[in-house]
Amino acid sequence: MPHLRELLDLRDRMYGVLEWAAAHRDERPDLVPDPCNGGAVVPEWVLYERGLMLDHVNAERGEHARPLVEADEIARVERQAEGHADYALNFAFYCAELVYRPRRAPDPAKESDLAWVVEQLLERAGESAEDYTPTQATAVRCAREWLRKRKAGREQW
Repeated sequence: MPHLRELLDLRDRMYGVLEWAAAHRDERPDLVPDPCNGGAVVPEWVLYERGLMLDHVNAERGEHARPLVEADEIARVERQAEGHADYALNFAFYCAELVYRPRRAPDPAKESDLAWVVEQLLERAGESAEDYTPTQATAVRCAREWLRKRKAGREQW
């Protein structure tokens, strides 16, 4: 975990991003479905601000050689900040914490987490299939194909 000063400096930078985005909310007035909240309708600027924070959190995590976080993690910390008088400051602080927090344990019910789990398993599996049973070899082949299609944007089989 970083020193408190580092965390607060990062929070201040994240807050600057949110302040800038808030000044441009009127450019995104439409209502859109929120994929991180069961499709509930939210102003478009909400998703835009979360996207900015996701980009900034992952850029910082990349500098610290940490795995990237998913959009649902940003939405989760944003929900923690909702209702506070200092919403933006809290959201920025929670995002700064995400930079240093270990990635949460994967949830197999979420497809993004499933992809991460499959990638980890395939990484351990290696390229050689000579020690696999026929069933294991088929599972590895299917997992590789699923990931290839997912990365190509074709998540349907």
